[in-house]
Amino acid sequence: MSYLVKKIDIDSQKNFSTDVPWGNDEKLRAVLYKGRRLILEPIEEAMEFTFNYDGEALDIESYLPIICNDVRGNISSKSSVECNDVGGYISSNESVSCNDVEGYVISNDDVCCRDVGGYINAGGMSIVVMWEAM
Repeated sequence: MSYLVKKIDIDSQKNFSTDVPWGNDEKLRAVLYKGRRLILEPIEEAMEFTFNYDGEALDIESYLPIICNDVRGNISSKSSVECNDVGGYISSNESVSCNDVEGYVISNDDVCCRDVGGYINAGGMSIVVMWEAM
């Protein structure tokens, strides 16, 4: 299912909400509200949405599947992660597919990465690390 979401200026003060359970840590978060209630756990209806971010991010935390480019910091997802390079670690409840990760990768499912600087813990037991022959 595809949804068109209006692009907003995330640096605009009018788009800020102070009624959330976290501080202003500059972490990029994708969240859902049901009415005025913030949903902080994965729900079946939310899995129809994908957090697709095109731009530079420091850290990403999401309860939705994540598709993104490079991330300077860490990714924490209650769903799947598909990304390019990650400067920190990836922690995911579902599969992880990425290029290079400087830190570790923890997944409750399969992991497929080009290079991982730290350890890999994959609950799905399928680990694929690709590298170029010299």
